[in-house]
Amino acid sequence: MSQWLPLAAVEASHLASVVIGLSLIVAARGLSLRLRRALWLAVGLLIAGAVFGLTRGLDWGTSLLLAVIAVLLYVSRGSFERQGSLSRQIGAWPWTIALVLALMGYLVLGQSFYKGGSLNPLVFGVDLHSPRFLRGAFVGLISVIVLAIWTWPRWAAPTLVLPGAAELDGLAAWLESHGSNGYSHLMLLGDKAIRYSGDEQNAMIGYASVRNRLVALSDPVGDAAARRAAIMDFRRLADAQHCTPVFYQVGPDDLSAYLDNGFALFKLGEIARVNLREFSMQGKHNSDKRGALNRAERLGLSFEILKPPFDQALLDTLAAVSDDWMGEKPAEKAFSLGCFDRDYLQRAPIAIVRDADQRLIAFASILPSYGHREEYSIDLMRHLGDAPGGTMDFLFVRLMQSAQAEGYHWFSLGMAPLSGVGDTPWARPAEQLARLAFEHGNRFHNYKGLKAFKDKWHPEWQSMYLAYPPDTRLSTLQLDIAALIAGGYRRILGHG
Repeated sequence: MSQWLPLAAVEASHLASVVIGLSLIVAARGLSLRLRRALWLAVGLLIAGAVFGLTRGLDWGTSLLLAVIAVLLYVSRGSFERQGSLSRQIGAWPWTIALVLALMGYLVLGQSFYKGGSLNPLVFGVDLHSPRFLRGAFVGLISVIVLAIWTWPRWAAPTLVLPGAAELDGLAAWLESHGSNGYSHLMLLGDKAIRYSGDEQNAMIGYASVRNRLVALSDPVGDAAARRAAIMDFRRLADAQHCTPVFYQVGPDDLSAYLDNGFALFKLGEIARVNLREFSMQGKHNSDKRGALNRAERLGLSFEILKPPFDQALLDTLAAVSDDWMGEKPAEKAFSLGCFDRDYLQRAPIAIVRDADQRLIAFASILPSYGHREEYSIDLMRHLGDAPGGTMDFLFVRLMQSAQAEGYHWFSLGMAPLSGVGDTPWARPAEQLARLAFEHGNRFHNYKGLKAFKDKWHPEWQSMYLAYPPDTRLSTLQLDIAALIAGGYRRILGHG
């Protein structure tokens, strides 16, 4: 080659080949995600690599291999239909490690081949391979740093349009006509995007985003066929935006639809549901509740359910109780839990407890059902620090009795996280790890205490699941969802 090309061209071809080799790792990362841009980048790099393989030293074997791969990719271009940025991709760590390992391999092989040669990288010559290797190592190091920074997880920014007041009013009307599930009322918080599916908009999903995840809260709402179609539609929505589709806290009714659409399932815990058709304060097993009622009567506690709209004086009083209850607790949670928002509280009844002096000492906002009388539940539940013991038991009993009188079938006590997870010998490793957290993690979260509190109401337990693509790292996904609920990653570990 030195007879046909100037030495500078040979040297430049060698350095370009190093950069192309490392860049192909980044392109491979995009190809694994079927990105259209990654396809054309890879084809361009392969052709350039084939050309530089010839100009750096007539490396026919490498050049032919690269050309063949470029042709195969071009022929298969129909398989790369996804849009997305190469610098906003999922799973940066394995590919960054691959870049570093490739550079280390280059250094180790080069050191073994060219040891004993000149250590001055500024010396040039056709047969001076050691300095050429050192220049390639320097360029490779710079390339790895640049590529790692360029592809660092600047996560995909999905398009989310949050509903305004008018859209939330329309959603409430839609729920009345199409029904709801136990989480539907939380869509009225306004912190989730609302997606209606089907030509007649006969299914609805509420979802939020964290990093590159689109996280739907619970199952879609609608009839069985509409829910199944909505699951597929949501997956296509996430795929088009290069995001991971996730359904958080899904029940047992639609598990086959998630499996049919390529989702894996992880059990999150169990929801406690009291059957109101069988609920009674009679019998020995409810003697402790009768004791709570008797004590409340002796203390002069009174119970009342107030219906919206609420005046500002009442909301101010509720805010004072909420602030006292929050105390030193972390900031309000969100997404799958309600928060103290005055506009949101105006959308459902509120149960209050007053003491003998008519002071409001506790309250609970309601999660009602829409279009049916299937399930009644509590959203916010807060009390003053000096409220008498048993106040909340009194509130629960009266709420159950009220829901029973209105013809509701179930009263939901909410979920006991990790309850019933990994409790068989055949559980998967992730479920067994979750079981260890349930058994020994009370230092960080009162798993057993929460389960015990719900158990005393003698509920029926219903399993709840996380539906996610099987190629998603579960531990990272759970951290993302925890951050979404907590309101940020900092709040997971502190008071934020």
